Amino acid sequence: MLQELDYELKHLKDNRMLYLQQPNSNIYFKCSKADALNHLTKEKETLQDEQSSS
Repeated sequence: MLQELDYELKHLKDNRMLYLQQPNSNIYFKCSKADALNHLTKEKETLQDEQSSS
């Protein structure tokens, strides 16, 4: 699922704005495409670390 999201984000136009949800909240913050890709990369690394430690 994260790979699909990664693909979709990489193929958006550069000037698009996105919204990221705060953890455990219904609050969303506007962010740039680059910020969203950075957030996704960190999430993927975290999940991979959790899988490798299991």
